Amino acid sequence: MTASAFATIILAICITAGVIKHNASERKQAKLDAISSDLFDALLRVDFQKAENLYSEGSGLDPPRDWLQFSEGQIKLFRSDYGAAKDKLTRVRSGPNQLAAQGLLAVAHMWSGDEESYFRLLREIENARVVGFKDLLCVGYAHCWGEPAR
Repeated sequence: MTASAFATIILAICITAGVIKHNASERKQAKLDAISSDLFDALLRVDFQKAENLYSEGSGLDPPRDWLQFSEGQIKLFRSDYGAAKDKLTRVRSGPNQLAAQGLLAVAHMWSGDEESYFRLLREIENARVVGFKDLLCVGYAHCWGEPAR
């Protein structure tokens, strides 16, 4: 076997491995997105057991830290543990859940009686770029408490 043929085989193996890894990553993200959506739905239906089960399922997929913080924050919020919800949601500093976390953080401030922080956060997210449905839902949910006509 020539060096050129050997290099071609190694390159093909590396490309195949990269494609397989990328596909696995996409499947994992799709699964986390589905779990996240179902978790929020369970919380809106006050089905805490289902939400906890979904959180455990998502945690088992080795998700990014912001997914864990966002999910824990949602659960704490809907269980009326506003201090813990604020702590968890404040820690979501980047990633796809950042704007949604800020929306729910505003809700945690409103529900805990801190209207000043609630309206400050609403002003901060006022012109934020909504990327997906989760952002739209959480930011809209935040607005409905203090600005229901909006």
